[in-house]
Amino acid sequence: MDDMDDSHQNKSIDKTISAALFKAMEELKAVIDGENEILALGLPTTILELKARKAALQAQCTGLLLEVSEDVEALASDQSLLDQLAAVTEDMRRLTSENAKLVGAATQATRRRVDAVMSAIMAAASDEDLS
Repeated sequence: MDDMDDSHQNKSIDKTISAALFKAMEELKAVIDGENEILALGLPTTILELKARKAALQAQCTGLLLEVSEDVEALASDQSLLDQLAAVTEDMRRLTSENAKLVGAATQATRRRVDAVMSAIMAAASDEDLS
């Protein structure tokens, strides 16, 4: 029994995987931050490349996070890693919240532009019918 307890105490998260996770999360944060800057400037059509990069990084982060959290006992015993995860998760929440607001505003602005164009087209068609 003691051997089993010792093996649990010696378990740790693979530092290569956790380092890759934090690197991917930092890259994702940078992409979201860049997207937020572009959206704040009102240039939503220029974010297509960032969206693709963001999706790829989100998938990579999810995979790495699942890998890191596979061994719950090892994760629970690594307070430093848990603290890093908490900090980066809080940053991600802040950035994604801001991103959601900016995307929503950009979507509404695009919808207003489309509605204005459609109204103009309908008005022009109506004027033509009257002529």
